[in-house]
Amino acid sequence: MTFLLLIITKYYFQRSPFKTKRALVILSIASMVWLHRCYLEGDTQEILGRLKRAFPDEHFYPEILYIGGRITNEHGSDPLPEPNHTLLYKTFGDTYTCNTILFGLPGDFGQAETRQNLQAGKLYLDVYLPDVPDSTKSIILMVHGGGWDKGDKSMFRANYYGGLPRRLLERGHVLVGASYRLGCNITVSVEHMLEDLRDVVEFISTNGEHWGGNSDSIVAWGTSAGGHLSLLLGNVQPVPRQLKGIMAFYAPAELRETHLLELVDDSVFATFHSRVFLNATKKIFPDSLSREKFSPTSLITSQSPPTFPLHGVHDALVLIEHSYALEASMIKHNVKHVFLPVAGNHDCDTFVSSICGQTAMVTADLFLKNMVQEVEIN
Repeated sequence: MTFLLLIITKYYFQRSPFKTKRALVILSIASMVWLHRCYLEGDTQEILGRLKRAFPDEHFYPEILYIGGRITNEHGSDPLPEPNHTLLYKTFGDTYTCNTILFGLPGDFGQAETRQNLQAGKLYLDVYLPDVPDSTKSIILMVHGGGWDKGDKSMFRANYYGGLPRRLLERGHVLVGASYRLGCNITVSVEHMLEDLRDVVEFISTNGEHWGGNSDSIVAWGTSAGGHLSLLLGNVQPVPRQLKGIMAFYAPAELRETHLLELVDDSVFATFHSRVFLNATKKIFPDSLSREKFSPTSLITSQSPPTFPLHGVHDALVLIEHSYALEASMIKHNVKHVFLPVAGNHDCDTFVSSICGQTAMVTADLFLKNMVQEVEIN
């Protein structure tokens, strides 16, 4: 529709006097804005419908997710501050050499330090403290992505220019970003990554009270491969007793279906999907047995913690079918959840004023308030 409008405008523009040309330009811009708004409104109505079904006791005003709504850019001005603490949480004795370049993701300014720490057998975590801590609020464990073989605990600070991390801090949550062993070393498996995350949870449980957070209520928030690991953390035994919820954004959740791990068409994005996601998946999960063992959709049970998946419908890196499959499994086992397919691509929530970014912030508030069983400290 927009393309047709541009063709018609160009045709009349070439044959019109200056005043008419100016009017055509104004009309074209106004029409495109209107069409875009209609598209966003349709997307917003679906999101609102899902939110109302997930949180029937909450009241939603229609403008809550619109571009131009009253929350737009509320958190889009400043990046997260430097962490209040950077702490060593684990050492491991294995010789560790990365065979993959770690500097593959934009904004990851901690990668050189991460390489040095991994090679020294050391794992660190960053602690971000809210201005006004709330000891009843869950501590948020941020699990970075990067295809299981890249990434760093600093990614949330580098890639989110405010956004959800800042929103959580303002709500009184303590944030913890942790590094874990990466698959850039062929001796490292998903079991090692999962073991590291369990050790992070134990470290938080021991020290979280000193940071002003609720160490008995931890929510894992992971993006991409980090979302996959967060789902494993909550569904592979032994599940830490302190883990009360999972937020899994654009996570690979169904590894058993080969059509989700293959080239979907001949477009540039699909080729990118094939080269990045497919190659990473084959490397970390080389056979059907490992894909079955670590496919979150096959691990969901009635005991799974409340889960909030968010996924861009145009994601060419991790196809949205992963989250639809996860939703179907959660419905089957009656797991508390809210799943939101939103307009956007991979990492869409890092664009703070987008529908995706606004949806992530609004829904995280609702999820933590209504679905996560936070244990109050006496």
